[in-house]
Amino acid sequence: MIFLDEYKKELAEYIFDNKELFKRLTNKSVLITGAAGLIGSYIIDLLIVADELYGINCKAYAVDKDNQLLEERFCNVGTNLVKTICLDVNEEKINQAV
Repeated sequence: MIFLDEYKKELAEYIFDNKELFKRLTNKSVLITGAAGLIGSYIIDLLIVADELYGINCKAYAVDKDNQLLEERFCNVGTNLVKTICLDVNEEKINQAV
């Protein structure tokens, strides 16, 4: 797919230009809320490609309230570095736990 190849190329260029930032994420874990949305999924895509390029081994916990979107977006990413969590962070129970 030409679109995906271009997208991945753009991600790789951004990562190369900011490689020190991404290398600081080596062996870290990050929690991305709104992961099925535009910005959240973009951040996770960056982490996946950064791992392919530099082996940063950064685990991404992808949180979103829409489990179907999470599964559609991340079920075939080809890495075990992305873990999906279906959760509405705006629920009152979550607010009480914090």
